[in-house]
Amino acid sequence: MEYGQLKYSKESPLDLAAALELMGNDRELYESVLETYLESFSDIVTELVFAAEHGDMESVTRCAHSIKSTSRTVGGMRLGDVAAQLEACGKSASRNSVTEYIEIVKREFEVLLDHLATEGFDVASGKDGARP
Repeated sequence: MEYGQLKYSKESPLDLAAALELMGNDRELYESVLETYLESFSDIVTELVFAAEHGDMESVTRCAHSIKSTSRTVGGMRLGDVAAQLEACGKSASRNSVTEYIEIVKREFEVLLDHLATEGFDVASGKDGARP
């Protein structure tokens, strides 16, 4: 898949097997981590947007890093890839690219939610997560 210059895996947005393996195949633990992720995503995106609007590339980089690592922890590998590129943009102070990547992060979060719902997870707490 490609957005502008962004290229990343065409694999499924959700690698549930990898996430469960990371958590010792403890589905209850995964559900708890997922719930925290879904509840906090909106706040991180709000902070990210604010930082980008104010040219605070250090905060953009920090927020992108957080999205990257937490998304990968819950199996959102594609979203993690996008966030990694957003993190790189923040480090290089590429403000125009940052704005583009933020929109892609929001779209990929919605795609991840759809895949999580298909797997039977309650994603209601994340439904407005990409729309601060």
